[in-house]
Amino acid sequence: MFDSWFRMKERCPNCGYRFAREEGHFTGTYLLNFAVTESLMFVVLLGYALWRGMSHSHAPLWPFVLGCGFFAVVAPIVFYPIATSTWAAVDLLMRPLDEEEELDARIHER
Repeated sequence: MFDSWFRMKERCPNCGYRFAREEGHFTGTYLLNFAVTESLMFVVLLGYALWRGMSHSHAPLWPFVLGCGFFAVVAPIVFYPIATSTWAAVDLLMRPLDEEEELDARIHER
């Protein structure tokens, strides 16, 4: 499905399905990447709150903030191909191909 880590092919190599079916199709990819990144950061900060509350220590916050910064930079890069392919599948489930798109896909299939 991909030419490189950040570049998705225009069409499925097998069935000819066009991945970018409309303008702004990557909004869902950005949403998935944002949700995963925010979830990872939330888990790190929740871990800090739980650890500090259960151990009654005065542990510094900066290691956890660095962990959140790490996830904020690395998670979107690592998760990008997964988010892109997942969003293409979700888009296809939410909006099945109409007759024109099916014909176009058949023309471009192997």
